[in-house]
Amino acid sequence: MGLGRFSGGIETVRWLCAKGARVTVTDLAGEEALARSLAEIADLDVRLALGGHEERDFTTVDLVVASPAVPPESPFLKAAARAGVPLMTELSMTMSLLSCRTAFITGTCGKSTTTALLGRILGAGGVPSRVGGNIGRALLTDAEQMQATETAVIEVSSFQLEWLARDGIRPDLAVVTNVTPNHLDRHVTFERYLEAKLAVLPERGPTVLCADDLVCRERFAPRVRSHLEWTSLLEEPELGAFFKGGLALRRTEGEEEVLFATGDLRLVGSFNRMNALQASVAARLLGAPREAIRSALVNFAGLPHRLQAVGERDGVRGVNDSKATTPEAAVRALTALDPPLVLIAGGFERGAELSGFASSIRERVKSLIVLGEGSERLADALVGWTGRILGAGSIEEAVDLGLALSEPGDTLLLSPGHASWDMFSTYEERGERFASRFLGE
Repeated sequence: MGLGRFSGGIETVRWLCAKGARVTVTDLAGEEALARSLAEIADLDVRLALGGHEERDFTTVDLVVASPAVPPESPFLKAAARAGVPLMTELSMTMSLLSCRTAFITGTCGKSTTTALLGRILGAGGVPSRVGGNIGRALLTDAEQMQATETAVIEVSSFQLEWLARDGIRPDLAVVTNVTPNHLDRHVTFERYLEAKLAVLPERGPTVLCADDLVCRERFAPRVRSHLEWTSLLEEPELGAFFKGGLALRRTEGEEEVLFATGDLRLVGSFNRMNALQASVAARLLGAPREAIRSALVNFAGLPHRLQAVGERDGVRGVNDSKATTPEAAVRALTALDPPLVLIAGGFERGAELSGFASSIRERVKSLIVLGEGSERLADALVGWTGRILGAGSIEEAVDLGLALSEPGDTLLLSPGHASWDMFSTYEERGERFASRFLGE
């Protein structure tokens, strides 16, 4: 249920078919919207039921594997449950097959970079591991082959955690980057979103939390069942990691060790310093040697679509931050880059709080191009701002307008602060089209 446009649905179909299952793929979207995903399973003998759901597809089968984006209270899933049909998600299937140690990374912002960094550090340190989950690659097809000596490093979303909580599945180690209101179109209230995130906490293993995040301090820390280490850019926790004198230090039971120097970090922005701290602490807890941390950091330039330098055009620098799908993520981008900035923002409307985003735009942006269904509300949040606001009907038009408003030395930044689903199949498509237009391709 819900093939979607990401790895999880595709990998699930392929894995089930390889096991000899007769698979029906049902999705509310039609063939055109799912063209990329359907191409990935075109060689398989599956039945397609697209453009809507039929109850019989849920009540006359042996198993329903739902996309985590589907709310558990879906009437079709309820019908399956009444018929006694088991319900699972790709990640719950993966977890049932894994015999190795698992590390979950979640949070509102920074989880992908932290996940990738943790995987790089473990790899540099000779700790066998594989990275997957919400970062873009499902581990279902790897799960049965992974050895007990390996570590599965998995980025998990609130949607995935909501389902895992239902199945009573928890990791051996957890990292929480930060928690601010998000996905309220699905969770409705911040409390429900928070409850979903709290399911990341291990029963017995260690947890790494951000001490600078109020929600981590007040809501997560009291629920930690075992070993807790903090990371902070603002203070020196008694147990955990912090910066002092140009060094990242980790304090453990009265002892201090150097994790890395700030000069080792190629990523820009204070939030990436926090990501590096959390990945480093998690890596040490998982047995990586200290030397592996610097080795990984000096060679890590970041993930695509996350403050990714696209190039320069007529003296204007282009930066693709399409993965900034929340206002908080966009604020981080704005504070990481030096003005003058021309910003492209807007997209799928999820009802997020925009006051902080608007405040950062007022302080750091000289011109704004708004795009997508969320453009009107974002423009309304900037009433009285002296900067120029223009609307665009496509990402290509937005880039053209942005370049026209930019001068040599400016940065044209795509950091939407919104999801991409109103105009694009994925945030990757949005970022790729931004980069292509900027480079004149």
